[in-house]
Amino acid sequence: SATVTTNQRTVPSSKLNIATTYYWRVCAVNSAGAGVWSSVWNFFTVVSVIKQISEIVPSKYTLNQNYPNPFNPKTNIRFDIPKNGFVALKIYDIVGHETATLVNKRLNPGTYSVDWNASNFPSGVYFYRLQTESFTETKRMTLIK
Repeated sequence: SATVTTNQRTVPSSKLNIATTYYWRVCAVNSAGAGVWSSVWNFFTVVSVIKQISEIVPSKYTLNQNYPNPFNPKTNIRFDIPKNGFVALKIYDIVGHETATLVNKRLNPGTYSVDWNASNFPSGVYFYRLQTESFTETKRMTLIK
């Protein structure tokens, strides 16, 4: 009986456990009855601390190669942001499924660093993508356990 106007749901981080996989699916119900259940979706919670290394305004967007690479189980990703704006840094597995979100917020210009602890992930090739309103770049990294 209502119109869905968003495809996002925000949950306060204080309500989620760290290093936990959460699953969900949806089913619409109205006066005509219930629809079919959606596919099951999931996400895994990680802790990521974004460190601003420098407030000097970079001349361009840059996504650096993670270090070390290959890594076990932690790696560091650095990037430059020349303008205020929304920034997303996400990790994808070899088949393109999103496996982690390290950054998902507005950032001021500067150079940033984020550590990714992949101790709960299997060995393999992963991709990390930096996306802003006007820039997208993807790089490859390898987790070896």
